[in-house]
Amino acid sequence: MSKKRFTETTKWTDKWFMDLTPIHKLLWLYLLDNCDNCGVFDPNMKLIEFVLGDDLGFTLDDNGFIEDKKELENIFNDRIRVMKGGKWFIPNYILFQVGKELNPNCKPHYNIINLLEKHGLKDFAKGYLT
Repeated sequence: MSKKRFTETTKWTDKWFMDLTPIHKLLWLYLLDNCDNCGVFDPNMKLIEFVLGDDLGFTLDDNGFIEDKKELENIFNDRIRVMKGGKWFIPNYILFQVGKELNPNCKPHYNIINLLEKHGLKDFAKGYLT
């Protein structure tokens, strides 16, 4: 299924983005393109490093999760949160892609609400519901 997403074209002049290393810039763009419709991404570090063509420099545990989740959160200034089970969540993703309010009567919004519930982020959705 094809996915189309909004992109922030001024990111290239954003100080936060400019301060990222080249590989972390690529990782950020990769995450925005490959997360689900509520901003959750299930990382496969081997695949990410293969696609991006470089080592990300994170230390992984035996399950392939980043050992120090604060390392990832610090690099991305809390733009990414590591969830239980190792998935990554981009909290502002919905706000940027959809806007301030989710309407359960709107089919695309309804699907996002269901994804939030599936990922255990139901309380997070309350801030977006009309």
